[in-house]
Amino acid sequence: MPLLHLTWAAERRQTLFPDVDLLRRGVRALDRTLGDKALFFSIADDHLHAVVDAEPRVAGYLGKALRQAMLSVAPDRPLLSAHVRPVEGRAHLRHLVRSYLPGQVTHHGLRASPALHEGSAFLDLVGARVLDRFSSAALRRWLPRFRLRELFPAVGLEPRRLEPVDPATIARLGPARLAEAARAAFATSARGRTPPAVAARQAAAVLAAKTGLPLRQLAEEFGVSTRSAQRDANRTVDDRHLRAVRTRLALELREPAPVVAEPPAPWGEE
Repeated sequence: MPLLHLTWAAERRQTLFPDVDLLRRGVRALDRTLGDKALFFSIADDHLHAVVDAEPRVAGYLGKALRQAMLSVAPDRPLLSAHVRPVEGRAHLRHLVRSYLPGQVTHHGLRASPALHEGSAFLDLVGARVLDRFSSAALRRWLPRFRLRELFPAVGLEPRRLEPVDPATIARLGPARLAEAARAAFATSARGRTPPAVAARQAAAVLAAKTGLPLRQLAEEFGVSTRSAQRDANRTVDDRHLRAVRTRLALELREPAPVVAEPPAPWGEE
């Protein structure tokens, strides 16, 4: 099975991304580097994991490429060389993606909601975030019968369908909550003109207009003029983008359940 489990630790075990904007930039850097090769990834506090579809001979290249990409985000927190393990069959792969990697928040006692942790590919797989390259395609090639609900117990959610919120719920939550959900759904910061930042602002404006939320308040959340928000609200936006924001809000509103105890790691994961 040409799959690898790669782990990178920060030098001196420093926290890699001490605030959410840096973490989002780190996720974007990981996506640019590993992207369509990755089946799952998880950024913990001082290290990160990725399962990639690659032969062992390219592990060194991937390891160096990610280390370089992360230096552009956090130059004072360099990564050590990747620790490479082969994925030893489908049972091992299922263990990694169903339990070990989505359960990193609980495993390491991080101060974050396991289901909302922005360092985890769980968000992308359930449709609550949009990245440029990462998708469920690589995972489904290897586990074609895999169901997304299999991920839910490891992050403290009941294994039932996650429905995007409706317009009435968006209206009730208000423009500030909508704006932050949009930024999370595109892994972008509060300000900026990067393609993800623009996509987040446009998706939020379209949803605000559809639900009757005041565009003036939404514009303030994004640091743009009301006229700019009005232009954004009249644009044609990819339905997948709108759905990601609505799914992010649904995830925030989902009642947590007790996290299922992580089974023993028979393949020596740490």
